[in-house]
Amino acid sequence: SFKHYNREAFYNDISQAPWSVIDVFTDINDKVNAFNTMFNDILNQHAPIKSIKVKGKPNPCVNENICKFRGEVKREIKLAEREFVLNQIEKDPGNSNNIWKSIRLCIPKKSSSQRIFSQDEKTVAEEFNNFFASVGNNAVHKINDLANEFGFDCDRDRFTPRQYPLTEQFSFKEVEPAIVGSIISSMPNNKAPGGDKIPIRVCERVAYNQFVEYLTLKKRLSSKQSGNKRGFSTETLLINITDSILNAIDQKKVTSLVLLDMSKAFDCVNHNLLMSKLQDMGGSQSYLQWFSSYLSNRQQVVRINSTVSDALPLTNGVPQGSILGPLLFNIYVNDLSTAPQNCDPHCYVDDTGLLHSFKAQSKSFAIENINEDLTKVRNWCFSNCLLLNPEKTKLLVFGSRQMLSRLQDFSLTLLGKEINPIEMAKDLGVTLDVNLTYNHHINKTVSTCMSILGQINRVKHAFDKRTLITIMNSLVFSRLYYCSNVWSNTSKCNIEKLQLIQNFACRIVCGIRKFDHVTPALKELKWLP
Repeated sequence: SFKHYNREAFYNDISQAPWSVIDVFTDINDKVNAFNTMFNDILNQHAPIKSIKVKGKPNPCVNENICKFRGEVKREIKLAEREFVLNQIEKDPGNSNNIWKSIRLCIPKKSSSQRIFSQDEKTVAEEFNNFFASVGNNAVHKINDLANEFGFDCDRDRFTPRQYPLTEQFSFKEVEPAIVGSIISSMPNNKAPGGDKIPIRVCERVAYNQFVEYLTLKKRLSSKQSGNKRGFSTETLLINITDSILNAIDQKKVTSLVLLDMSKAFDCVNHNLLMSKLQDMGGSQSYLQWFSSYLSNRQQVVRINSTVSDALPLTNGVPQGSILGPLLFNIYVNDLSTAPQNCDPHCYVDDTGLLHSFKAQSKSFAIENINEDLTKVRNWCFSNCLLLNPEKTKLLVFGSRQMLSRLQDFSLTLLGKEINPIEMAKDLGVTLDVNLTYNHHINKTVSTCMSILGQINRVKHAFDKRTLITIMNSLVFSRLYYCSNVWSNTSKCNIEKLQLIQNFACRIVCGIRKFDHVTPALKELKWLP
């Protein structure tokens, strides 16, 4: 492009170039290459190469009237597209999946007629169902084999539930019609009803609300469990963990964090043991019978289009995707936090971390203590039919750079596998690095948000301003501000990267050009500048 070409400046740079370098080469080809390289470098500074899109030849049959009608058709299509998408989003503005579907409707896609499966759908459905139905049983067999290998007796009848007087036991209360009505009105309308035409989720929600109220009042759930509890979240748990790490650094200590991985945790739950733990929570006989009915004789099928596989029984696990499933799993692992004696356990559903702070000079004693707790957690998992995966278990050691430099050869052992420290790992959606700089987490967040904003920018014509704000809150800012209180002490450079994401989102919403000031628009939207 010669748009900004200056003849005198070009001549000046050409005359000052070190052309004598060419004489160093003896081969003529090398001389030519050296000349071309220097000349092209100077030329690109003054007349850089610019990519242009070559348009096809105009169709001589398309006259002025056809162009006018074509413009009107495109305009009407855009208006109809916008109206349809707005209606879809307004049906459920808080549902990010629904919003994504609406956005993707506006993005052109390459059509593909290639068949996904080479076999008939019935065969594929049966194979999928056999695989999924056997996941829990296969994991249980592996747990038993590991327990035998380590000489541990998996007597799962040793758990003795506490006994409560009748006045302290939980029983279901009568359900008022108004409560059922409020539950039904808040539920999505695409859930399958039961045999009595009442969605099973209504029964689950009623049972859940009553049971959680009882557990909260009696304080039966462990304070170390943050999952599926009111007032607790991934953010509160991560704040607790990082505050402990920072306090240890202030005391000139290092902190190890073992992130345990449980394979197929929801699929491995032993129903008999779960019933004993439900009784330990203080349930009455009728309450236990209801949950026994809920868990027993469950079957599953796999459907591909209109083809449905044969039903297979599920003898282990809690229903995933249900309302009661996460609560039942919380009860199942409620006593996990009592296993470690030296480390501070932190649990979020099936994600468990063991935190231990120590002086660098007492490394050997710390390794002994942590390994002892890992053995106790391992034995607890054997007894409770849960499978630890040492391959996916992560070890992080936090501290200042000076303290970490004194810590050499720090490793742990789990199920005969050596676990060595790593520089960073993701915990509950936030990537923690050993110095708590959050650089990798911020870079990944920025990359993801930029990709999303690029897709939104392609179809922004289909949305009005109010809908674009809803989309930004659901798809971009939910990621941008996720656990922001955890990483808020990151560097100024990282904060500036996040600010660029917000500025880009503001430009899309308000239609601001690239080089226009964005501050007035941020104030108009009441977004933090």
